[in-house]
Amino acid sequence: MENVEKRFVGFDLKKTHWCIKNFINQELDKEFHGELAPSDAQLLSFLMRNQDKDTTGSDLCLYFKISKATCSENLHRALEKGLIALKTPECDRRQKVVVLTKKGREVAEKADKVFLSCQKFLDDCLSEEERITLKGCLEKIRKDIENR
Repeated sequence: MENVEKRFVGFDLKKTHWCIKNFINQELDKEFHGELAPSDAQLLSFLMRNQDKDTTGSDLCLYFKISKATCSENLHRALEKGLIALKTPECDRRQKVVVLTKKGREVAEKADKVFLSCQKFLDDCLSEEERITLKGCLEKIRKDIENR
């Protein structure tokens, strides 16, 4: 009987996803000694790259594809650690905008260096031609799934 896992690319994608995720998490653990959750690092990095925008919890839910409850937990944890603050814009007093604190910016910069280092390692695993081919294949799969 043929091994089902060998027939489907989805299994390879899942294994590769977990391998990359574990690699990044290990690198974050080395840098932050387990004191920064990977989701916190992603949040801070996103906020740092989008400082020029008013980012709300709803924006984070959409970008990270997470529930409001998960987003709320992540924001609460970052607030408790003093990494973010919630600001109320003058134009809409009902809204809360998520901003980095000074401490949050410092941590975000370190986390971003870890992410960039991991990205460079992954990029170095492939030739330019292989990267282009892989990106094209992944994009095709994503589009096909989204358009089905």
